[in-house]
Amino acid sequence: MQIAKERQTQFIARLCLLCLFAIFSGACAHDNKEELAQMRKEIDGLKEERQQLIEQIRELKGEPLKRVSPAKPQLPFDLAVNPNSPEAMGNKAARVAIIEFSDFQCSYCLSYVMQTLPQIEKDYIKTGKVKYFFRNLPLTSGHPNAFRAAEAAHCAAEQGKFWEAHARFFANQNKLNPNDWPQHAQALSLDTEKFNQCLASGKYDDEINNEIDDAQRVGINGTPAFLIGVIAPDSSKITVSKILMGAEPYDSFKKALDELLSTSGK
Repeated sequence: MQIAKERQTQFIARLCLLCLFAIFSGACAHDNKEELAQMRKEIDGLKEERQQLIEQIRELKGEPLKRVSPAKPQLPFDLAVNPNSPEAMGNKAARVAIIEFSDFQCSYCLSYVMQTLPQIEKDYIKTGKVKYFFRNLPLTSGHPNAFRAAEAAHCAAEQGKFWEAHARFFANQNKLNPNDWPQHAQALSLDTEKFNQCLASGKYDDEINNEIDDAQRVGINGTPAFLIGVIAPDSSKITVSKILMGAEPYDSFKKALDELLSTSGK
């Protein structure tokens, strides 16, 4: 435990030094793009190290790691949602919802996004029957850029471009490296300076870790995974009655959604 704390202290010190370098290099050498690019690489490395430290500290405290699959809760169960989330789509009056847990580097998630989601969107979301919520579950042990991509998606959401970023990141799974983010920001017509500041800040790390914890609490440790249920009248939570694991075909979603819609009055 002491070693992990010492490593965490060292990490904070190194990150502070990089932040000071960023301030002074920005003030003294706006044109030095190579130094800024190198600094961003080092920050990315530190953020990955931070993620590893979080998992090590949890393990030393006796908390389950993300790779451990806990027992699934008994259905139905409630899960809180933000009805105004920029990472949700659909009619706010819809009574049935899907919560997807996904990883931007997951090939099965890509298959679902390409083959199944468009049909769900056409038949259920755009018709106002279903509201759709996206949540991150980056599997960092095998997907080293997934956590960073989740951060980038949150930063794009700040500028109202989450779903555009969602489509682009999945379409470019082999281009989610540190050097690729400026190109993505430009393609998405983002304010590049704000996007870079957001990405360097780590401001969404806790939120992503909370999403991971939510998945873990309901027994999900792989992607994609889907919780399907009825939205509470005040839209603050979803009573989940069905869980689908993996890139299920459209018919599996259709069956689950039609059953709920028939009993929820929609």
